[in-house]
Amino acid sequence: MSLNKSKAYNIYRVKFSKEEQNQVTEIQRIKQDFANRGASRSGVFIKVHREIFEKHYEVKIDCFINAILESFPEDEIIDERAENEVCQELSTFSDTQYQSYNSSLSQLITATGLYRAGISGATLSNSHFNEIKSLKLGHIKHLIEKHNRSATQNKKRNSFWNTRNGVITAISTFVIALTGITALIIGISPKSNGNMGIPIINKFELIPAQIKLGDSAKIIWDISNSDSAIIDNKIGLVPFYGSKKIYPLGTSTYRLSAFLNNKELSITNKIIVVDSLNNIVK
Repeated sequence: MSLNKSKAYNIYRVKFSKEEQNQVTEIQRIKQDFANRGASRSGVFIKVHREIFEKHYEVKIDCFINAILESFPEDEIIDERAENEVCQELSTFSDTQYQSYNSSLSQLITATGLYRAGISGATLSNSHFNEIKSLKLGHIKHLIEKHNRSATQNKKRNSFWNTRNGVITAISTFVIALTGITALIIGISPKSNGNMGIPIINKFELIPAQIKLGDSAKIIWDISNSDSAIIDNKIGLVPFYGSKKIYPLGTSTYRLSAFLNNKELSITNKIIVVDSLNNIVK
C-alpha cells in the first residue's frame, strides 16, 4: 500500500480549514500589534511572537500527521515502503511550513521597521525547527506502529468469526447468554480484565524554575507505557520524550497528561517570572 497524497491533503484541508483560519487571524493580530507598538519593548515582543509562530508550526504538523493517518484504511497494514513515503512527505511539509513562517516573520519585522532598532535573531532557528521535525517524525512512526497493531488485531478478529470455530463460539455464547443456566447453577460471574497498567511519567521539569520577563525556559519530559501525551498552555500533543523552549509572559503552571486506554496520569509544574525589580509577574 502506498501513501495517497491527494487524499491526505484533502483531509487536511477539509478537517483543519478552521485551524488554518484561526492562525491567519492571529498572525494579522500580531502584525497590528507590531504596528501599534513600533520598536517599544521590541526585544520582548520578537521573542513572544517567534514563540507564537513556533506553536502554529507545531499545530500544523500535528494536523497533517492526523490527516495522513486518516488517509489509510483502519484495517490495512502500513508497510515499510508506505512508512518511508509518509516520513518523506511529512519532512517536505515541515520544511515548507518552516520556510513560510520564517518568511512571514522576516517580512513582519521589515514592514514595521524593527530591523532599524537593531533587533537580532529575527529569523526562526533552523536547528530548533529541525529538532521539532525530528520529534514529529519519531512520533508518527510510533503512531504507525499503533495503527498496524490495531489493524492486525482487527484482521485476526474478523478472520476468527469467519471460521467454523468462530461460528460455534458465537452460537454457544448466544445460548449461554439467553438461558443463563450455567451462571445460575455454578455461580460464575464475569471476571474483570484486571489492571492493564497506567501511564508512567518519568520526568517533568521546568529549567530554570524562575526567569526574568522576556527570558526563555525549557520544559523537559519523559513518559512511558502511554498511548499519547499532552502539555497544556497551548503546547498540545507531544512525543513520549523531549524538550521545548517557552517564553512565559507571567508566572505560569504547566500540566503534563499521559494517557493509556481510558486511564490518565497528570502532573503539574510551575515557573515563576519576575520583572527587573524582582517583583513576581502574574
